[in-house]
Amino acid sequence: MKYSFIILLACIFIFCAKFTSWGQDTVSETVIKAEVDRLKAAVDDTINYKLTVVYFQQNIPPPSLPKFEGFNLISQMQSSAVSYVRGKIKTNKVYIFFLSAKNPGKIKIEPAELKIKDEIYKSQGFEIEVTQGK
Repeated sequence: MKYSFIILLACIFIFCAKFTSWGQDTVSETVIKAEVDRLKAAVDDTINYKLTVVYFQQNIPPPSLPKFEGFNLISQMQSSAVSYVRGKIKTNKVYIFFLSAKNPGKIKIEPAELKIKDEIYKSQGFEIEVTQGK
């Protein structure tokens, strides 16, 4: 009876490790994610564009950033953090841009790109609808 219980627990553990996130190797993921704080704005509003890059090496190659055509660049910030996850180095870099639209209309922000070895990772692009200001 005792051995049956141990075997049952072992089978449950193996099932969970194989068919759930316990068994996935998430340490090798590279992530590039873009966000904007709004998709509709007036010409005199500030739009915050945030690009987050997660890479499991110490040195992240610089991403190819959007050109922000149709926007004035008000300010920008950058931060980075290095940590250890399951014995591997994890680097987070965050780029933040404060933008204002030059004219009303629909303005596209193209995706940012990150090239690592032979792979290209792309963020999401956005279309901002800009109305006349005050």
